[in-house]
Amino acid sequence: MRSNMQRAVGYCRRSDKKQEGNHSVEIQKMSMEAAAVRLGIEIDEFFIDDAVSAFAYNASERSEMKRLKSRVINDLSISVVLFYDESRVSRQVTDFVNEIYTEIKELRPDVKFYSADGSSHKEWDPNDPITIINFVLANEESSKKSSRAIDSQKIVLNKDVPTRPGAKPPYGMMKEGDTLVHNDQAPIVYLIFHLASWGYSEDQIAQCLNRAEIPSPSNGLWASSSINMILSKRIYLGDLEWYVRKGRKNGARSNSAQISMFTDVYEPIIPLDLWTLVQELKTEKRTTKRKMNSRHTLQGLLKCGHCHSTFLHKNYTPAKSEKQYVIYKCESCGYRLESKVVEEQIIEKISMDWGIHPNWFLQQAHKMLEGWVRLLEGEISNYKNRLQQAEAYLKSTHLNPEIEDSIEAVRQLIAEKEKLQTQISLLLSKDEVLWRTRFGDQINLQLLNTTELRTVLFQIVEVVQIRRNARGDVMPNIVYRVTPFTNLNIVMNHSKGT
Repeated sequence: MRSNMQRAVGYCRRSDKKQEGNHSVEIQKMSMEAAAVRLGIEIDEFFIDDAVSAFAYNASERSEMKRLKSRVINDLSISVVLFYDESRVSRQVTDFVNEIYTEIKELRPDVKFYSADGSSHKEWDPNDPITIINFVLANEESSKKSSRAIDSQKIVLNKDVPTRPGAKPPYGMMKEGDTLVHNDQAPIVYLIFHLASWGYSEDQIAQCLNRAEIPSPSNGLWASSSINMILSKRIYLGDLEWYVRKGRKNGARSNSAQISMFTDVYEPIIPLDLWTLVQELKTEKRTTKRKMNSRHTLQGLLKCGHCHSTFLHKNYTPAKSEKQYVIYKCESCGYRLESKVVEEQIIEKISMDWGIHPNWFLQQAHKMLEGWVRLLEGEISNYKNRLQQAEAYLKSTHLNPEIEDSIEAVRQLIAEKEKLQTQISLLLSKDEVLWRTRFGDQINLQLLNTTELRTVLFQIVEVVQIRRNARGDVMPNIVYRVTPFTNLNIVMNHSKGT
């Protein structure tokens, strides 16, 4: 039988599982139980946020704090809220008062709050000067800890040979002294990039690894999110990248200004051209919403040579029909092409072109890349001259924030151009690189499955224009790309205009 004492709920929080001393959950509970005896109340339930930072997460974002708030508002038998001290409910000064205390009081003005850190019977008051000082001190303590952690990371990163700050090694690598080396999972990383370069989606790759019973980074099943994370890490190129995430609450990648980048720090698991092909395919699929595993091989590539509309794929197969009636159709002109016939015709034509001129694509791509390098050299030289003039002018005049901002913008632009130039130069640096092998004379479209075939077609073909002659015969005109690096081409075309 329940007593007639006032019923209370208690809140505990531990920011780190390794945390000891007065912030341990056990000591917080013991202090609140002692306070409950002193106040003549009975604790009905403890709400415990374990390993949750009150500096990174405000009160309304913590799961157990949210549950406590809901319980108190909806359970009229609860009339007291207990907590250990101000540092346990907030490290941001005002969030607990505004988001929890005030909202509970507005709906349940009878509810009283008590801090267990002390021997007083006095109800906790958020406007008491001592309370405010405690909140400020808790915030200052967390701010100092955060600053010290960031400063220590910067020291490690800014050594002559930069070291990756303390963190779990990425999948495929392990710590050896102050550096990272490949482990037995490195071939799996290469396999993931290899499959992605052939157009396989993150979900398809995850299914493949699960069928092969290869454990994921968490030692369980693979998910598309795990594959996407691996495909986004430049560390597999040998680069050290830091401040990559915006924060604990936001998993989005930081902008380039917030990322510390050091190239060629580790032995790479994958080559640059494989990385580039994968990133380009990711961008292509994200921007066009194309699915490389579509059974309709030419979907998205066929265009009408008369009205320039893209052919749509239509299935007119009646129910229970054994014969398939699948076509490509120009909605504007009414042209209809039998899907299987036109696909076989176009693929045969591409294979024939490749056989007659096996090195044409590689030669054209090589020339294009060389042209981009020369273009970037000219742009970099031009920007450096402008930078020297601006810096000389700044020395001869008074401090001008606008000129300083412009100078910094030019410096960043030069750095971006130099980075792009280095990337393209590396794609040209060796004869035996993946992209040359992939798009060389040994390509055989007949051996590829649907996903692989569609991927290669989008990498080597700009568009297939369809016209009919006077007799009604289909006359395809295949416009080939100059380089498989389609999005790099877009970046360079934009560069020409800046």
